[in-house]
Amino acid sequence: MNRPPLVLVGPPGVPVAAVARAVATRVGRTLVDTDEALVAATGRSVTEQLVEDGEEVLRSRERTVVAPALALDAVVALGSGAVLHPATRAELVATGAGAPVVVHLELDAAASARRAGLNAPGAVALGATRARWRALHAERTAVLADVADLGVDASAEDPEVVAEAVLAALARWATTPPSAAGPQDGVL
Repeated sequence: MNRPPLVLVGPPGVPVAAVARAVATRVGRTLVDTDEALVAATGRSVTEQLVEDGEEVLRSRERTVVAPALALDAVVALGSGAVLHPATRAELVATGAGAPVVVHLELDAAASARRAGLNAPGAVALGATRARWRALHAERTAVLADVADLGVDASAEDPEVVAEAVLAALARWATTPPSAAGPQDGVL
């Protein structure tokens, strides 16, 4: 059976790749971590590319690994910034046969900052960084929610627990009456 890609997205601080790995293992699908694919293709970390090349160049380069991933029968871990590319966003909101099913792993700004280490002792001096983090979180969360078919609370620290919540939410979503952007058969 050719199933649509199952795409997991989340704001910075959510272990999207770890959750996607757990989901892929449980449903017997291939995992594609687009951050790993980008690092493998360039030999440089995503952070290095962002700092040295800028966001626009990074997003264009990232698109070269995201586009093929969205055509696979796979669980795809998508970095939060990948949704900023217009072509990626368009693919994620597509409907119809083979369109991706997008799960937004939701996490509030405070938990996101804590997981990123912005509440560590001495981090008070990072006030401007914290403010930027909150703004980034708000921006990304809005875009992520717009492209998602469903949202799942990702506040649990254990990726396995979040993966269970994802699978439960997908099972419920797959049995709801179809709508214009509704469920698809064979998601899992």
